[in-house]
Amino acid sequence: MLGDFEYDTFLNLHQKYIDQLLNICVEKSTTNPALGKIVANYLLNSRSLQLKGQRIIRENFRVSSRDVTHKMVAEIVMPMHERAARRADFGSQKHKEAVADAMKWYGYVKKYNTLKAREDLFRSWVSAKIEYGREIDRPAFGDINVKNREDYLNLEGQMIDSVSMFVNQLTSFDCFNLLNKLEPHQAIVEYFSYTDLGSMGGQSIKYGAIVYTHQMKNPMIVTLSEENEVRKVIDNMKDEQAIDKAYMSFHLYNLLWKPIVPFLEGIKEVSYIPTGILNSIAFSALQDENNKFLFTSFELKRLTNFQNAFGDSIVLYNDEQISADLWGAIDYDKKPERIKTTNAPIALRGVKVELSRGQNWKYLPGTEIEINAIQKILKTFPQKNISTFTHKKAGEYDFKSKYTSQTQPDILHVATHGFYDKMLITGQSDEIQEEYYRSSESMLNAGLALAGANDSDVINDADEEDGVLTALEISKLNINSKLVVLSACESGLGEQKSNEGVFGLQRAFKLAGADYLLMTLWQIPDRETSEMMKLFYTGLARKQSIEAAFNNAQREMMKKYSPFYWAGFVLIR
Repeated sequence: MLGDFEYDTFLNLHQKYIDQLLNICVEKSTTNPALGKIVANYLLNSRSLQLKGQRIIRENFRVSSRDVTHKMVAEIVMPMHERAARRADFGSQKHKEAVADAMKWYGYVKKYNTLKAREDLFRSWVSAKIEYGREIDRPAFGDINVKNREDYLNLEGQMIDSVSMFVNQLTSFDCFNLLNKLEPHQAIVEYFSYTDLGSMGGQSIKYGAIVYTHQMKNPMIVTLSEENEVRKVIDNMKDEQAIDKAYMSFHLYNLLWKPIVPFLEGIKEVSYIPTGILNSIAFSALQDENNKFLFTSFELKRLTNFQNAFGDSIVLYNDEQISADLWGAIDYDKKPERIKTTNAPIALRGVKVELSRGQNWKYLPGTEIEINAIQKILKTFPQKNISTFTHKKAGEYDFKSKYTSQTQPDILHVATHGFYDKMLITGQSDEIQEEYYRSSESMLNAGLALAGANDSDVINDADEEDGVLTALEISKLNINSKLVVLSACESGLGEQKSNEGVFGLQRAFKLAGADYLLMTLWQIPDRETSEMMKLFYTGLARKQSIEAAFNNAQREMMKKYSPFYWAGFVLIR
């Protein structure tokens, strides 16, 4: 399993060969449709590969509360069984039973010690990773410490050696298995990009799609537009008027969906997987020639990988207890009591983010109305356990401390300011700047503002939290919630990397263990955001699945507002 830097280096070295393969398959697919299976299998087995590997590391390098309990009990009862074995006649039934019991509890201790050693290594790796990221992020404070970089790479090498025994969990997939799983009304559309080697200078990036339906013998390759055509539209979407114009015209629909339509006859449910800058497109709001939005013609499901297409839809309203953590009404001026993170459950240093955004976070009055309304709705559930985190009690340390245990709430709702800012790293060598943008430290560019974020410049101790919770820090937590709602501006954006997806809050919460993510692609006004959230949670309380509640909420918003006010919300699984 490759580390972050090694994986990026590998892709850079081999990208030209991948492009050659994709060019041949796309060009010849019209006369030889069977070539679709080559592209399909490449995408199936490379999509989010590094993300899967990192999740395997997390799952096998953590000591659970159950492991701790077993170890504590073992230290008490194991000596009892050892004494019983010594007292019994050697070879007797009592002797055999006592030895077996002692060995069972010894196994628990051995397992704990092994996991503890892995966890210590994992924590050291995390600390070195963040420390190195902080130095790249804050070049004004001095030159990059080469030793920190070497420490990080050395620890990452140890992590890779330790995790090699789990590499078999990265199973391979075949496109025909995927085709056979689909029902007649289902389709999967997986987007991909490649460099068109036949273009002028060989630098034109194009988009294509692999389409799967139950009726197909092979997945079909569909050629789409050049990336420049899509980027022109996205770059112009700077305000409400421009966003509405982009989605209420047919241009994006013609570029990204119309060529796929002939393969979707009789299809009602489409699961789609974007790539590259397509992650910043609200597909539900693409409008066809009949002025119909795409999500009124199909039941759309936005995925990070194809495996999620076959998971059961989750209905949160049931007879079991539902738990929810609601964060909002945050005071960005008042920092919580200064707390160092040295004794935190996971040693994560407070990453002081020096961004070019120059934000002064303003209080969001709608977030207090929002979480109060959601709390009222959730109280209609048969059994519930609801916690709220507001004002200066919604700090960065509070968040990190809360989400380190093995068991987390079914719903995590965070109503605050979000950000995505591609920082400029100045004063460093080209090598350092390139390494920064290729590494997962680019996840420092996205994050959430918590209590005291406006006071982040007043940090006297490197171990203090600054109130700005970055995606990199979130990715090291344990948030195995069924639903994470980020009622925050631009929470769905981030650095886009090949088939690895978006390096931002989306990837962070997926790494942390979240199932569904509800996020935003652009800044949506406070009042309309609260309205959308109330509609969504009302749907959940009416026993609708997470997907159905989301789609119905957007349809209700569509009746009152233009796409700017509702299309920016995306549900990702």
